[in-house]
Amino acid sequence: MERWAKEAPEGLLVWGLKNESDEAYTLLTTWAETEPQRVLDFFKNHTDDEEELDVLSEIASKHPELALRRLQEMLAAGISSQGTHMAGYVLRELAEESPAALEAVLDTLPSSLKPVAERYLIGQKMQNSFTAEFQKLLARPDGVELMVGILSDSDDLKGRLIGELANFPPSWRARIASDAGYFLGETDAAKWAAADLEEAGFTAAQAKEVRTEAASRLSYHQPELALKVLDELDLEPEKRNEILSSLFRKFWDKPEEAEPLLTLLSSDEERQIARDIFQPPPSAPVPEIKKIERPAEWLTTVAALNPEDGNTDKYLEMVTQWEPEKIAALSASFHSLPDDQKQKLDKSIGRYLGINTPLSSEIIAYLVSQPSKKAVESDDSFEGESPIALASNYVTALGQQQPEKAGEWIEALPDGEAKSYATKNLHSVWSLYDPAAA
Repeated sequence: MERWAKEAPEGLLVWGLKNESDEAYTLLTTWAETEPQRVLDFFKNHTDDEEELDVLSEIASKHPELALRRLQEMLAAGISSQGTHMAGYVLRELAEESPAALEAVLDTLPSSLKPVAERYLIGQKMQNSFTAEFQKLLARPDGVELMVGILSDSDDLKGRLIGELANFPPSWRARIASDAGYFLGETDAAKWAAADLEEAGFTAAQAKEVRTEAASRLSYHQPELALKVLDELDLEPEKRNEILSSLFRKFWDKPEEAEPLLTLLSSDEERQIARDIFQPPPSAPVPEIKKIERPAEWLTTVAALNPEDGNTDKYLEMVTQWEPEKIAALSASFHSLPDDQKQKLDKSIGRYLGINTPLSSEIIAYLVSQPSKKAVESDDSFEGESPIALASNYVTALGQQQPEKAGEWIEALPDGEAKSYATKNLHSVWSLYDPAAA
């Protein structure tokens, strides 16, 4: 990979972006800082607005003028809906690094992105002049919606909002009460709980909603105060128990710290509920598994396992104690399995047994040629999730150890993109270790 990156970096990027390779993203990140124009030139020849906008946000942090110019070009040419989402990250960086330049082009942005840019620009201004910008938002019909977005980006600004309590108009008070989670933060929850909300114009019902959210926030870091606020609220049992559950769950590994809090609860029933949360009953012991000596029986047993029962690792560990001949025999037994059982023996088993074992080769080749849902959507540590990535990663690893065997493995694959990319990857491996042979 290192030689590929030096000698043909654009080729590495084409392959790497298709296969979600870490090396490709590392190279793009480096270029974004040191050679940003090279990044833009690459994407002009290999169009992918989502990937380009992703790296454009990094360019914006170091080269905002260049990033803004390219963003305008992309918007003029048209971008996808997902690209529009990614453009928001570029706007956020531009608002931080070059707010005047972004504000100058605000009216040229499409309707889907102008509010996003405004939100970031106003948020930046609020860092230095919160009250002045807050008053401007009060005068706007969309002010409260912009405020929701601004606060979602900054807990610090959430902490300042309580200082404007007396200035909220009715529409803002209603929105704060109905969506209090957007407006209250961890650091200011105690202030909201103690504030005279009714005096500030909140109705009794609205004040209750706000204080309930405050109690929920306080449960994470100030449990004693959270319980005090809860006792002052007449909550439905279901909501009260929800907050108590959140409060006591964090003590599961230090129950001795939870015991003093139990005295603050209102009843023995609640105290028992709390204990059940931070002192759950011990789990039932996992039964011992049967030792298996025959490869065919092992395969059918593992294929029938429930992946959530915790026994898969034990069976895999069992195989590591077998002699090489018995492990090799697993490959022959794999051929006789029905398709549904083959698909259950996913690539993690092949990897666990090692690159060079016949079963590894059989399982991965099968999943590439007949990809099951698991082969495509697995989130394990094999880089990439597609059949293309699965074949390429396997043959790259095998090619470094047994290049001839890797070539034979590719030849047995059905024609298609997976085989084509695997061939290219093996050729790259050969060129690194034996240029003449490549």
